[in-house]
Amino acid sequence: MRKLIFFILLILLSIPVNGYAKTFAYLFAKDEIIKYDTETDTITTRIKAVDRVKGFKDLKGAACAVDMVNKYWVTTSLSDRIGFYIYDLLTLKQIKFVPLPAIIAEPENLKVVYPQQGTKFYIEVNDMSLNNGVGGFVTLAYDKKTQSYIGTVNNLLNNLVDENFWFSEDQNTLHIETAEGNLRVYDSLTLSQSNTIDLSNVYAKNVWGKGIDDIKNSTALLSENYKLQDGDKNNMSFLTYNITTTATSTRVITGMDDESIQLTPDANKVVFVETQASSSLGTKAPKKGGTVTGRIHVYNAKTGSKVGLITLPTDFSGQALGIRPASDKLYYKVYSRDESKIRLEVVDLVGLKVLKEISVPNIYFMIFFDE
Repeated sequence: MRKLIFFILLILLSIPVNGYAKTFAYLFAKDEIIKYDTETDTITTRIKAVDRVKGFKDLKGAACAVDMVNKYWVTTSLSDRIGFYIYDLLTLKQIKFVPLPAIIAEPENLKVVYPQQGTKFYIEVNDMSLNNGVGGFVTLAYDKKTQSYIGTVNNLLNNLVDENFWFSEDQNTLHIETAEGNLRVYDSLTLSQSNTIDLSNVYAKNVWGKGIDDIKNSTALLSENYKLQDGDKNNMSFLTYNITTTATSTRVITGMDDESIQLTPDANKVVFVETQASSSLGTKAPKKGGTVTGRIHVYNAKTGSKVGLITLPTDFSGQALGIRPASDKLYYKVYSRDESKIRLEVVDLVGLKVLKEISVPNIYFMIFFDE
């Protein structure tokens, strides 16, 4: 009887509370992936590569991609080999290298467009041999499971430098920011364009710069730069635009110089990360050196009212790596010239305080997932 009760307890303990799985994250570092429990904020597993992980590792710039269904890490390469590498996400073993097809003669830039849904992914290439040496864009389609080249498809990106993109939470919709700060909307499975959104009347007139910094939960976070001339410090503002209802929030002119800004996953808060020097050596680090302070400003996304401020010490610079899907925690990398002193700060976005500090290697980016 006691054995039966013991096994029943084990079964009950294995069932996620309230039917929800736990949220973990993969932290991607040099030749290493760290599995991280975001509930307890502890490292559970460290996966180290036997050989060097090759290729570009810039997720935000779409130079790499992570397949959370088939458990692959895709890194592009334009140096010793032209194409992309496939790594096993669970072992960091290189599975294969895939060269670009012969139709690409002079690739200059590569971007990976990788929807988690569907059977295909895409490599966007700027081929400088096209258009009499001016260059032109080609979109290559590949099979996710075999990484076999399928053929070319209609272009998604028209500019690999100035256009950014975001997938919807269900991965079925692709939002692409144009060089002018507007939006093109696509079905990520069929690649058919479903909408074009002109935001020219949403932005303020005659601003120095403008663009989309984030899209979460059908809400676009727009930023504007109010500086007057090239040598001036940035003067950043932001507002939100609801893609479904076209409603806009109150515009907030922050007066701040830095531009790292994002929405929480529920789109209820705007998180503005500022890195400012606290010494007399300059007003902005790391460009001018000196001891710096990471400041995290939190705003209400709808009203624009400031919710609070969290201050973090650093000796070089800092970077917001990501916000937990529950929108309650931000993970902030405190970078140091001495890599043994790099830390991950766990920031409570509800209580507006630092919850924990963890020693980590230099993290490139992080991916959240449920298990």
